[in-house]
Amino acid sequence: MSSISRIFTSIWQRYTQFVHRKPLIAKMATTGTLMAGGDLIAQFIEQKIQTREERAPRFIWDGKRTGRLSLYGAGILGPSLHYWYCIILDDIIGDNKKCMGIDCLFFSC
Repeated sequence: MSSISRIFTSIWQRYTQFVHRKPLIAKMATTGTLMAGGDLIAQFIEQKIQTREERAPRFIWDGKRTGRLSLYGAGILGPSLHYWYCIILDDIIGDNKKCMGIDCLFFSC
């Protein structure tokens, strides 16, 4: 195993241990991080498209927008998804189709 794969394996093991020890906090941090990363990518793509039209010189990052999305992910979306899946997985054990149907019907709207 290469040193890079050992590093990623170690990071992944620590992350999964953290998820098992403190699931809500881990999901909040994960959701906030993914939302921030997704917004950064979206801003880059938006500005790339505008650059073709307007000849803008460089990427300008909107940190407030990224911060708002990250806080929304960590403070609202992460906890609500955590509790939502706790509820439907505890109440509907073993029926994946029913679980997916309820999730699509109520939470995705």
